[in-house]
Amino acid sequence: MSRNQGTGTSTRAGVWLLLAALQGVAFLVAGGWHSSAVVVAAFTVWVLLSSTVVAKFVGKDRVEQPEAVSAPEPAPPGKPEEAPRRSLVSDTERELRKAIYDLQNLFAVSVDLSSTRDVDELARKLVLHVLGLMRVSRVALVIPEDRSDLRFRRRYGGGLTEATLLSLPLDARDPWLRKVIASGKPLPIGEALRTEEALSRAGFALALPLQQSGKLEGLLLLGPKVSGAEFSSSELQMLSLLGNMASVALANSRLYLELEASAITDALTGLYNRRYFDHRLAEEMARARRLDLPLSLVLVDIDHFKRYNDEFGHPAGDALLQTLAGIFKATSRETDIWARYGGEEFAAILPGVPREGSRVFAERVRLAVLAMGNTEGVDKPVRVTISLGAATYPHDAKLVRELVVRADRALYAAKNQGRNRSVLFSDLLPSERG
Repeated sequence: MSRNQGTGTSTRAGVWLLLAALQGVAFLVAGGWHSSAVVVAAFTVWVLLSSTVVAKFVGKDRVEQPEAVSAPEPAPPGKPEEAPRRSLVSDTERELRKAIYDLQNLFAVSVDLSSTRDVDELARKLVLHVLGLMRVSRVALVIPEDRSDLRFRRRYGGGLTEATLLSLPLDARDPWLRKVIASGKPLPIGEALRTEEALSRAGFALALPLQQSGKLEGLLLLGPKVSGAEFSSSELQMLSLLGNMASVALANSRLYLELEASAITDALTGLYNRRYFDHRLAEEMARARRLDLPLSLVLVDIDHFKRYNDEFGHPAGDALLQTLAGIFKATSRETDIWARYGGEEFAAILPGVPREGSRVFAERVRLAVLAMGNTEGVDKPVRVTISLGAATYPHDAKLVRELVVRADRALYAAKNQGRNRSVLFSDLLPSERG
């Protein structure tokens, strides 16, 4: 091997190592530095791909110039033998430049996706990236709302109308779609099955499942290339890598939302927790003051809850709390804010609701609880009741702390008056107001 050849090979090896390092960083970024198994797997695939390309280039050089002691010296400049070598170097350089360009794009995509936590924004970005990187005419991304969503209710598209996007016949139970999901790789869309035929008519040519840790995060559908050419093997490999990054980003986004929700909700009832409730009450009070609107606060206590727990056990008590939480949400507006305030105490913020409106609300909730049946773990008829106290801004209080204290006074009065009733602070006698 000549010195120039050795230098060229070393240079390409150095470029390959640099690419490998950058690839590692790209996938770590895409994985949010958490999903090590997926990152390593994707990184390994890409390194193998890069190794294959470089080996191919090096192999070409070796075929052209086999190492031997008696190897002839390169022909002088301008000789005919130099043309094939120049062509080979040109092709090699062109492919290396393209590999670097593709890697730069993948790195940019990984950084962009990893910096996005909102699922809708992430999905829209992914669609645009796939359109640009793969140079296709249209892209559809469908994401399940939750693990029970088999029809992919969340849908995003580029290069097609919303009507077409919404009409795509996608169901995770479909045999063809099951085959795509099981493959874990890009599969061409034919016309053998009904779903394939419908997607083909809609202008799609490829399907790629987005999976993370064995769970389906979404499905990518790609139209044909704008140039009309077939997808090359390197383009399909690049699409698979892009799909791996997208899967990790979607899984991280979903996890982030779940963690965010768990930080502000009560694990047992699914209502907001006390900390978040206090924050929202201050916000709603400031809003009511700014817009000159009323704001009511209702505190709720389960009557004789300790006795209920002692007689039927704590599992039955937990079931009762969950049932009541469901009743509270079912008898309220979407704008009403419920929270588990303490052990068996609950609270509701009613934006825009005046004093008499809080009375109507409290009675509606009380009667709904009175009409409910037995909860899980209770095998005999049991009458569960609640007591409620309410106070309203600005009629009863001007400050957040005042509003809470006065609603609590009204609740205390309801319990003292025999329980199973609702009392407004304005109903109290001066001696009861404290």
